[in-house]
Amino acid sequence: MAASPSSPAPSRPPPPTRPPQTMWDSGKYTIVEDTGISLGEFPGRAVKLSQADGDFLVWNHVYLAGARMYQVMAVVSKADEAKSTANVTRFLDSFKIVK
Repeated sequence: MAASPSSPAPSRPPPPTRPPQTMWDSGKYTIVEDTGISLGEFPGRAVKLSQADGDFLVWNHVYLAGARMYQVMAVVSKADEAKSTANVTRFLDSFKIVK
């Protein structure tokens, strides 16, 4: 049904405030490490995050390959960090980009 010329335009909600651009921008995580890395010819970032109000650590590797972005993540409890680091590293390092 079409609106008549005398009916008011539909109201729109106000635009949202700037949303977090990344999960570490949200304030819920603290950056523990942030390092430039590469996977062969592809540049990337290795970011380790600590959950601000929780018990988890997040390891995040992000790579740019042409027009594509690849992300590999691992999450462990802070209590298990020491015994999990070797396994997390092995997992993250197992990722390959094939042409």
